[in-house]
Amino acid sequence: MKKLFLAVVLFLVLCMTACGLESVDQYESKIEDEAQKIRDMQEAPGTDGNISITLTVRCDRVMKHPSLNTDAVIPDDGFWINEKKIVVKEASSVYDVMIAARYLELLDFKDGSNGGHTTGYISNINNLIEKECGPESGWKFAINGELAPMGCKQVKVKDGDEIVWFYAITANDTLN
Repeated sequence: MKKLFLAVVLFLVLCMTACGLESVDQYESKIEDEAQKIRDMQEAPGTDGNISITLTVRCDRVMKHPSLNTDAVIPDDGFWINEKKIVVKEASSVYDVMIAARYLELLDFKDGSNGGHTTGYISNINNLIEKECGPESGWKFAINGELAPMGCKQVKVKDGDEIVWFYAITANDTLN
């Protein structure tokens, strides 16, 4: 029995190594390295292929919503982030900007996943989750004042772009 157990453990270790799986410490170290790169980039907009965008994340529509049932702490002004400059690499997506904001500890968010891969659909920002203000409520984003025509992983940002994430109460809600 002991030989069988050791064989299974050895097999699992070999599989993890062959598949390129990392230890938790290696993963956390890699995440911290990425976070440090993002922090360093904030000091050098416009260099080495870096671009600067403006990010706003607002939840002002939910402040007085009668059916709001959330663990989220809603700021008094309804803005978690208000026109914050964030530096990212050229060819970054809106999703990459959100990752940068997370690494800069400006917000937290959750996205959908499919078989371990993120889908880029953001359903939760700072614990304000879709459908907490009704069946059509959830997060939308606009870029340069226009609602995005596709998901945040598909929309690429350019230098000077303004991204606004807002919590919509109905599917027809627009930015303003």
